[in-house]
Amino acid sequence: FRIKNKLDGGFVFIVNENNEKLSLAAAAGDKAMNAGIACGDLISKACALANGKGGGRKDLAMGGGSNTDPETILHEVEKLLS
Repeated sequence: FRIKNKLDGGFVFIVNENNEKLSLAAAAGDKAMNAGIACGDLISKACALANGKGGGRKDLAMGGGSNTDPETILHEVEKLLS
């Protein structure tokens, strides 16, 4: 995850769809984590929506799932962040 080194305190959430399988990843810089973002928790919740599993650390997490529209996942993550 080279992008994590370029975040400068920001946050990124990625959803990739390939053959009806979803791959999810999240990374957060120090400022985002201090604002309350925990990537492991966020990925775990997002993967549960996609009938999958995932997790990780507060600053970096990954997971996967299926049978869910990526837009739905992004919309739910946006709600979790508000």
